Amino acid sequence: MTRYAVSFNKRHHRTGHLFQNRYKSVVCEEEPYFLELVRYIHLNPLRAGIVTSLSALDTYPWCGHSAIMGRTTRAWQDRIPVLMHFSKSVAEAVLLYYAFVDEGKERGKQPELTGGGLTRSVGGAPLRKENRVAYDARILGSGDFVTRVLNEMERRPDRQPVDKDGVIARICEEFGIHQEQLRNGSRRKAVTEARVRIIEKLVNESGVSLTEVAGLIGISPSGVGNVLKRVRADR
Repeated sequence: MTRYAVSFNKRHHRTGHLFQNRYKSVVCEEEPYFLELVRYIHLNPLRAGIVTSLSALDTYPWCGHSAIMGRTTRAWQDRIPVLMHFSKSVAEAVLLYYAFVDEGKERGKQPELTGGGLTRSVGGAPLRKENRVAYDARILGSGDFVTRVLNEMERRPDRQPVDKDGVIARICEEFGIHQEQLRNGSRRKAVTEARVRIIEKLVNESGVSLTEVAGLIGISPSGVGNVLKRVRADR
């Protein structure tokens, strides 16, 4: 993996991990924003210049637009919920959807579709107190929607802080190994079994992210994921 990333970076004059930065998701208020997001996301290849026209986008394989248009079929992509926003007739819905996407192709980037309350829609300008609305960059919707989501989050019981270093120290002591051995790539049976136990404890029981656990025990996030898959298969 490292060798390929290095050669790729040299070839394309870039630096860093081949895939980096965390996946980002935004809670979306469906009624006013769903179709705008569908259009905005599916126009990404056209905005980026990967395809040169909307007709080329119709057959572009790395975008959901081609499936909605019926040009390709993907078992995991359900096009009907999108099309039913336009018409109960699939044939008519496809035409209306296409016209809707075509109408939005000149709009360019739309910062208001990246999350936040209505303050995003007014450019983040200071608002008079009586006109202020709730705002959160993790949420795309009206002020009332933002407030409702945040209130729901507050009602959920918070996880207790996890003493990650303490968990690792206890498991290393149990298996009779030093913590340094976790990070130096050792494949001794005791070290491997300790890693599995740590992953189970921190990820499954405490909700620590795969990336964070990977950094603590000296393997890649995909390696942590593979360990979890094996554990689940064995069960």
